[in-house]
Amino acid sequence: LRWRAPPRTVALALRQRIEPAQSRVVAIGNAAQTLHPVAGQGFNLGLRDALALAQAWPADRHATAPSTSAAVEAAVVRFRRARQVDRGLTVCATDTLARVAALDLPGAGALRGLGIALLDVLPGVRKRVLERMVFGTA
Repeated sequence: LRWRAPPRTVALALRQRIEPAQSRVVAIGNAAQTLHPVAGQGFNLGLRDALALAQAWPADRHATAPSTSAAVEAAVVRFRRARQVDRGLTVCATDTLARVAALDLPGAGALRGLGIALLDVLPGVRKRVLERMVFGTA
């Protein structure tokens, strides 16, 4: 016996935590925000979050005794500060791209095509866009 639900449409919506890091809880990647599925940016953002959290962690992270509470709190603050700009820009960029792609106005498709064509004829711009989307902001 198989149960099969009828197909349905679910609207994409941006959801973002106001505070992605609190005390000893740090949300990274799609646990911190649900991005529109634009070119794997949720995955890329999660990888950058994980790297930043590892870099922010206390120096004694490999010690057998757990880090002090103050050291962990300081690491969370460092992580939060380090990720604020890149996270904000990535969320804004993916949300904007998804909204522009969903526009159903006369000529919107032609304008989207023109934008993609410009990336083809301007390799320097294409390279910078790709670097930002994969590696984030410094």
